[in-house]
Amino acid sequence: MQRKPLRVVLSAIFGVIAVIDLAQVLLALVGRSDNPSALIALNFGTGATAAATCWGSWRRTRWTPIAAVAYGALTATLLLVLPSLLDLPVDARAGLRTGAVAVLLFALLSAAYFRADSRRTADVIEREQPER
Repeated sequence: MQRKPLRVVLSAIFGVIAVIDLAQVLLALVGRSDNPSALIALNFGTGATAAATCWGSWRRTRWTPIAAVAYGALTATLLLVLPSLLDLPVDARAGLRTGAVAVLLFALLSAAYFRADSRRTADVIEREQPER
């Protein structure tokens, strides 16, 4: 069965996000980052869930929507706690709440798409199987 273009695009997006977030963790492990450990832990979580979403999307697993929602929740959390983790001034905090909502909305819409596509794929497979 051929992959749908949107599924490929979403897999690529989550893959790029995973690489970026896990690169931040790697930089911290080799000592090239002075970010707080809580931020590095959140980057690891977002990178791991983005990688899981990418892999699950590509393999058409049933748990892909859960991974997408976990990614959205962790990333929204990261954006909301970022001001306190980095002691950002008030003027640098603009847009973080909006960004958190946007990321969560993207993750929820992606999860809804993955779930609907998985159900459609399961229906097609079921119809194509011969009667026993």
